[in-house]
Amino acid sequence: MGAFGSCLGVGRPMKTNGYPRMYFNNHVDVDPFGHSRQVMRRPNSYLPNVNPSINNGRGGPMPKLLRQTSALSSNNQQSSQQIPPHSSPSHLVPKLVDIDDIVSTPNSHSNCNRTTRQTNDNESIFSQNPNEHRVLLALYNYEPRTQEDLGFRKGDHLETTLSCMKGDWWLAKSKSTGKIGYVPSNYVAELKSIGAEPWYFGNITRLDAEKRLKHPENKDGAFIIRDSQTRTSHKYSLSVKLDNSIRHYRIEEHQKGGFYISTKYVYSTLHDLVEHHSKAADGLCIKLGEPCVIREQPQTSGLSYETTDKWEIDRKCLTLLNELGRGQFGQVFQGLYNGKTRVAIKTLRKGSMDPKDFLAEAQIMKKMSHPNLVQLFAVCTREEPVYIVTELMSRGALISFLQTDEGKNLPLSGYIQMATQIAAGMSYLEENKYVHRDLAARNILVDDRNVCKIADFGLARFLIETEYEASAGARFPIKWTAPEAANFSKFTVKSDVWSFGIVLYEIITKGGIPYPDMTNAEVLNSIDKGYRMPQPPNCEAKYYGIMLECWHKDPSKRPTFETLHWKLNDYFTCDEQYREASQFRDL
Repeated sequence: MGAFGSCLGVGRPMKTNGYPRMYFNNHVDVDPFGHSRQVMRRPNSYLPNVNPSINNGRGGPMPKLLRQTSALSSNNQQSSQQIPPHSSPSHLVPKLVDIDDIVSTPNSHSNCNRTTRQTNDNESIFSQNPNEHRVLLALYNYEPRTQEDLGFRKGDHLETTLSCMKGDWWLAKSKSTGKIGYVPSNYVAELKSIGAEPWYFGNITRLDAEKRLKHPENKDGAFIIRDSQTRTSHKYSLSVKLDNSIRHYRIEEHQKGGFYISTKYVYSTLHDLVEHHSKAADGLCIKLGEPCVIREQPQTSGLSYETTDKWEIDRKCLTLLNELGRGQFGQVFQGLYNGKTRVAIKTLRKGSMDPKDFLAEAQIMKKMSHPNLVQLFAVCTREEPVYIVTELMSRGALISFLQTDEGKNLPLSGYIQMATQIAAGMSYLEENKYVHRDLAARNILVDDRNVCKIADFGLARFLIETEYEASAGARFPIKWTAPEAANFSKFTVKSDVWSFGIVLYEIITKGGIPYPDMTNAEVLNSIDKGYRMPQPPNCEAKYYGIMLECWHKDPSKRPTFETLHWKLNDYFTCDEQYREASQFRDL
């Protein structure tokens, strides 16, 4: 299915619990709300729990349809204006309208009836088998971004079903207000599950746990339970704060079931383990106090349920605010989506790339989802300049952040954490056989928690100009590019690994320029002769060794990003750094 088809919604799988509609004989998922997706109404005889007499003889397999022309077409503008538009922020999808909506007959349904039916459809989802029902706990506040969203406050209880708990946005019903809408799945957790526990932080790294616990709001005894990051058998790790240092413990699973830190005490659940060690240390450095303070809300996956599949949006939904910067591809602005949600909007320079080529690539880019990749929320390619809408990274490019007072004064662990995060994102691209082509600190963005995310992956290949060809006088990033890519245009994951080595140099030198005092021609010449940048000042030999591995002349002998990730993730980790509970007396 091409990018054009995907943009129209053709070929997407049909979701459960919805009534199918037709686009050129292709079934497409139906949104239970009908706010922004055009829903083809079925005869009442096809709806459950509806009196057949209401149909008034309107039988047949499906109602008669009149296809409204798309905004993509310029041929039938007059006829399309004769048809009352449904509520849609973008008008980018061909609309299907029941002919009875525009021709008044005794058998036509009113808008009120249609709205009532949609409400009944949603209610019927929650009146299914009680065994399907689940109660969710809201972990954060959430303000609705579209009419389809359900807003809630931290601590609210929401009702849903197993069939609705799929994907990144779940259909749920507020127990307090009775309203129904979509909620981001990472903002809620099933009640009484481990995800609902305030001390469970999931898949965060050891370094991230330390950073969070060292915040002044956390007192001695503050703790986190997280998924284990080490390549050992234990599933969870406990991190505890004492005297502004962080102690780490393995939580082992007992062969007969249950969990323990010390074999002297085995508990059936993690909740029981926490309850016990909150009353007595029993081998820990201190008894457990309050869970680590959560200071930020997670990024949702996508802007809303509405944009999950429909990633081409109307630029009228966007408001451009202040300029954040400009670079290789164009300008970047802070902006608003639907007047509410803060986003970054990149405007590509007119004529810099073919929108059709980029649209095909954007379809792939939007499917890339990882905590260390900048999310591509949506695109506007109907006219130039092309807009790329991404999550907003408040601290801007890594290269700029490293040159600030804060960036220059991080502990070594802070720089290693940044390198680890970048390697994690690149490992994901590597796994998906995706080549970045322009990995550099200028194309890595930093959020307000100093989390690094990779941006602009895949864009370089679409430049119409010769900026990314190794030609004389061209603005080609020679100092970041592997020799086989610079000389022969052979871009691979292994050439990205070479570039990652340069990023490691930028990080440890706090924004230093690679190959200082050398021209591009001198760099190419020297590298071909075996030259490699020397170990920078205040750079550990272990760190420099990883850089040299990335710069191996033979691409096949460079490490994978997966290997680089675990090396950096375990940079400070050894068996001795995980405490055994038996080392401490009861306190």
